Amino acid sequence: MTPYEAVYGQQPLSVISYLPGTSKVQEVDRLLQSCATTLATLKDNLAMAQNSMKQHVDQHHSEIAFEEGDQDFLCLQPYKQTSLNYKGHKKLAPKFYGPYQVLHRIGLLAYKLALPPYSKIHRLFHVSCLKKVMGQHCRFQTTLHELDEEGTICLQPEVVLNNMER
Repeated sequence: MTPYEAVYGQQPLSVISYLPGTSKVQEVDRLLQSCATTLATLKDNLAMAQNSMKQHVDQHHSEIAFEEGDQDFLCLQPYKQTSLNYKGHKKLAPKFYGPYQVLHRIGLLAYKLALPPYSKIHRLFHVSCLKKVMGQHCRFQTTLHELDEEGTICLQPEVVLNNMER
């Protein structure tokens, strides 16, 4: 349903085509010619805008594909990811996690990753959230945080230093 149809409860009037001089009333003929030229101008402007947008997208677009078994980093941006409630400074939180193995491709742009069993996020990710591991000696140690039942990160201290009572 178009917005016009929702507001007025009927289909909008449309000018399919008009041949000049077919109307016997001169004012109607002039009005229909004006509508036809306006419609032609709108169609030309729409086609130019679509072409401009397509060129802009094609200029920055790249086809990215991953194979099954590839190792990829997972990009979880803190301002977009709400299932990992990071309690610190969000802009200092890690952006890439992994590397994780690609299990298989789902559709054209989605991939299923082999995440750790304790992760409570969905295993399907858009291709824009993945980054291919370059090189063979990658030492990236950021891991996904464990979450409790409420969805907050469980932080445990590794070592207690200077354990002195005051």
